[in-house]
Amino acid sequence: MERKLGLDDIATDLWYCSKCQMCQAICTVHSVTRKQSHAPMPRVWLIDLARRGILDFNDVASVLYSGCILCRLCTEYCVSKQDIAKITVVARADLVNLGKSLPKEVMEVIRNMESTKNPMGISSQKFSVRRTFSHRDKKNADVVYFAGCVNDHVTTEISNALLKIFDAAGLSYSVISNECCGLPAYELGFSEIFVKIARNIAEKIRASGAKTVVSSCPGCVEALKLKYKELGVAVDVKVMHHTEFIKQLLNSGMIKIQKPFNKLTTYHDPCHLGRYLGVYEAPRDVLANIDGLKMKEPYKNRNKALCCGGGSVFRLINQEISLQIASKAFDELARTNAELLITACPTCKHSFKQIALKEKGPIRDVRDIAEIVSLAI
Repeated sequence: MERKLGLDDIATDLWYCSKCQMCQAICTVHSVTRKQSHAPMPRVWLIDLARRGILDFNDVASVLYSGCILCRLCTEYCVSKQDIAKITVVARADLVNLGKSLPKEVMEVIRNMESTKNPMGISSQKFSVRRTFSHRDKKNADVVYFAGCVNDHVTTEISNALLKIFDAAGLSYSVISNECCGLPAYELGFSEIFVKIARNIAEKIRASGAKTVVSSCPGCVEALKLKYKELGVAVDVKVMHHTEFIKQLLNSGMIKIQKPFNKLTTYHDPCHLGRYLGVYEAPRDVLANIDGLKMKEPYKNRNKALCCGGGSVFRLINQEISLQIASKAFDELARTNAELLITACPTCKHSFKQIALKEKGPIRDVRDIAEIVSLAI
């Protein structure tokens, strides 16, 4: 019996995209590689040819993983609002389900997730947030902090800052660390692995007894709030990004800004926080509460902000292209002449920090919003 493809359910979307090249000029990947197969329209055209059996899926496997970072910038410019990121993920899932050959970098990420619970392959014995804050880990607390793999292993300073804010607010909280939300598996097309991870995380959240889950990773928030439900895994609690939660703490008076922060800054909108979750004002509202902080917006901001180049594990499978994308976005932000770049995503911070260390422009440091607030309270 012939296997039904997920792409068959969105064949009309493929038809629309294969007839238009309007978004080619703004495609994040194509803008640095200039490869025709990395532009949205040719890529979707190749996907549709594979769906119809004119090409083998093996022939399009490489471009499916190297040609799209899933940033959704193209959708913001699309007249008919076609979701190219969704098309790409569905095509990847079909590729996996058909048992086709995948790039070795993709398989390494999946092996890492299964063996170490994070796509980077870092041992759970290293850099654990739980190890640092286990003495504050309360059972049946109202709030649970879901660190996420990047915060747990790479940008631990973001978790440190946020939990300092929790302590200042007098919160009773618990921490879930040494866990990945599973979103990388979903985005790479491995939905079965994603569902398995989702069920494990959902059970940990239920066992915590918390009413609210807070994460400082937009990808984790997207997974917990939207993708788990989409794939039939219920997380019956409120899920918030840390900028939304910090804003709530400020508005309620549970924390107060007491120290000025006298710097000219600029803010970068993360793709998953903005274009996926629609959170644009909460970070700006938080920054507006800090005395002395001046913020200058980049020309391309909010839903038109450039991608940092690291999202959706793109950095792990396409490092050279990822760094080129990060450099281009950093240059855009540097045109503000700000001395400090603020963002609200661990992957964005890590991507831009690497560029800031090499550049000689005005931006000398990159911080997460939680770090700024923790210094000001």
